[in-house]
Parts: sequence; C-alpha cells; structure tokens
Amino acid sequence: MGLDKYDSLILMELLEDHEKSLTDLSKSTGLSRFAVKNRIRKLFEGGFIHGPTVVLNPFLVGLKRTVFFEFKTNPHEPWLAKMLEQIESCDSLDGITGEYSLFGRFRMFDDAHFSHVLRIVDEAMSKSSFKKYRVVDTIHIYKETGVPFRFQEDKEPSPNLDEVDLKILDVLLHEAEYAKPPRLLSTTDLSRVLRRLGIQISQPTVYMRLKKLEEK
Repeated sequence: MGLDKYDSLILMELLEDHEKSLTDLSKSTGLSRFAVKNRIRKLFEGGFIHGPTVVLNPFLVGLKRTVFFEFKTNPHEPWLAKMLEQIESCDSLDGITGEYSLFGRFRMFDDAHFSHVLRIVDEAMSKSSFKKYRVVDTIHIYKETGVPFRFQEDKEPSPNLDEVDLKILDVLLHEAEYAKPPRLLSTTDLSRVLRRLGIQISQPTVYMRLKKLEEK
C-alpha cells in the first residue's frame, strides 16, 4: 500500500492531535467521514500507524527510579530480546554496537522493585550463552519529555491516581493488545475493555478520567 496526498494529510493531522474526530479530519481533508475512517483503518492494517502514544509522567505514577542496563547477547538468540522486552518495567530496549549489543531503560518504584527486576533479569540472562549484563547507572530523573521534576523529588505520587486510573493507563500503553482489528481506541472502546477486565465504568466516566489524567 502506497501513501497518497490524503493519507499523508491524515497522518500529519493525527500527529498534530491524535484525538481529532472524524468530522474534523473530514473538514481538513475534504473527504467524507466514511472515507476518512476507511483510510485510517487501512493505515493501521498497512502498519503505518501502530497506535497513539501515551507519555506518562513517571514521577506522578510513582516510578521514582530509572535504571539503564547493557546486555551482551548472541545474534542467534532473538528470543532473549523478546524476553527482556516483556519485563513490565522495561521502558525501551535498543540495539547498540560494541561489546554489549542491547541497551535498555527500566523504571522502578523503589529499591525493593529494583531488586525484583534484577532477579527477573538474572533469570532471563541465565538462559543466554553469554550470561553477561551490567547496570550502567542509577539516577533520579529531573527532566524528561519537558516535565520538570526538580522540586518534586520528595513528593508522594498523586493521591488521586487510583486503581482505575492506573488500569486506564495500562490499557492505553498496551492498546494493540485490545484493539482488534487495529484502530484508535475510543472512550466507548475503553469502557468496554475495562468492563471486560472487571471494572464497571461508563463511557462518560472514562472521558472525564482521561481529561483529569491529562491535566495532572
């Protein structure tokens, strides 16, 4: 599938604001709402769109510690990278050159969580041929994605962030697992997913919680 001018325009509009409605996209492209919806579906199916990106403020959700790892892996062990990526605390995992072949960023709540992650990493690396990795550095994040944390280091996570908020964030971060076929999850979709997960919540409540999370 190739991109034409309308596909490119839709992508640019969604990059600017992924919450734009079909009506807004229809006005900006000159296409009907049905045509826009159909093109977005094809962009998902063609792999041009994986889903919207949720950027968390790690401090407010309690992730006070960021740790960087370097892993020495064998090219014939692609399963190892997948195993490391699946560790819940793994925020990113990229290939690098040199003695070590993978560079990962992991976020933890505290020292106990760090020890727990180390045990999981040890178990994964024990199955590799090299069995070698190292912690590059352990730091407090003072500024990331434009959010200053300098004066919040001792502040407790927001007391208004409850279990439902955390579950909403988790669903958004793993949207591809819930959106079948691939698509942007609407607040109605989110409400249905949460109900399947045992959280009885209406679409208007999901909408209001998302707005409050954005404000935080």
